[in-house]
Amino acid sequence: MPSEPTLSAHASRNPLKPVQPSRQRQKQSDATKASRALAAELRRDREAAFEARVDEFFQLRADTIEELATEFGKTKDLVTKILVNGKGYGGKRSVNLKNAIAHDLTLQANEAGEDGDLFISKLSGEEYKIYKESLSSTEKTRILKQLSEKRDIRTHGARATNKAVANDVIQTSTLIGKMLVELYERTGTRSAAFFTRAHPNDPAIPCMVDCEATRNFFLDVLKIDHLDVVRKLELWACTRDQEGDDSIQTVQRKLTELVAEGLRKLKNKKIDMKWENYDVEIVSRYGVELANWPKNALPMRRPSKLPASEVRSIVTKLESGEIHWVALSTRQREERAARLEEEGEGGKKRRERSDKGKKRGPRRKKATESDDEQDD
Repeated sequence: MPSEPTLSAHASRNPLKPVQPSRQRQKQSDATKASRALAAELRRDREAAFEARVDEFFQLRADTIEELATEFGKTKDLVTKILVNGKGYGGKRSVNLKNAIAHDLTLQANEAGEDGDLFISKLSGEEYKIYKESLSSTEKTRILKQLSEKRDIRTHGARATNKAVANDVIQTSTLIGKMLVELYERTGTRSAAFFTRAHPNDPAIPCMVDCEATRNFFLDVLKIDHLDVVRKLELWACTRDQEGDDSIQTVQRKLTELVAEGLRKLKNKKIDMKWENYDVEIVSRYGVELANWPKNALPMRRPSKLPASEVRSIVTKLESGEIHWVALSTRQREERAARLEEEGEGGKKRRERSDKGKKRGPRRKKATESDDEQDD
């Protein structure tokens, strides 16, 4: 029995990320091999007949274009452009019920050890309509969601093995390089793209793709070779995740920066955040507040005094925009000021000195070297 493939380094570091299942060939019986060979031969015959008919059509179209151009005094290019007019760009096909049904039936056939393609080919015409009408709305929703999840995993799921990771990087970077060159040929746009691994254990090879010697920009303008840029990018990518970005100190600092940055942008000036006296120094004074801050469950205080789980939750909400700074209207400011006055929170008083009301004498002078010499 072949051993199970080892998970890629990227997938091992992200255990909660879904993994794309590796393709495994099922063992075929002699009958299955014979039926597939027969089906392949039939497909080849159909493809040959199809290509012959297509060639006939193209010949007919060429003759028609020539006749129209001659009869009406037009060029062949103009007639061809009119005949083949259509969109130059198209989007991917979205999830539809027919694809979802085919996917669900294929899964059922694979679980039963049958050939999913042959099973689907039998379900056509009236049989498909009957099967489609027999599905309830709940079942339709389920199979549509099932297909959407499969497509999402295929697009964003982690590759299962290091070999798959390396192949994906090579193929994708090559494709992007080809697209950049073609974009330059069509539009004259110069561009470059860098690729590197994000962890020392990843198998991806750092590289760069560009068009029309765009890499010379780095040496001519930045005075650094493009290969040095690739190396620096690799070093940065492989070390940044090891600096403890998820530590509580880092998250607390991030919370402070996000709050201060939002306050600065709203008031268009630098303002120091007052955590302990927030209602008076920030809300009443500047007429702004943090909307959706969980005041009932979490008082406004410094991030260092908040629980770690709450700090991470607040940072997530700040980044998503759920918690954000808002400007108060005049009426809201008046209501807030009246409530503070009723509550007697006109500002926090400093702690009284322990010797308040007592007569204090002059401070004692510190001994100096000259004083010590005089004593001697």
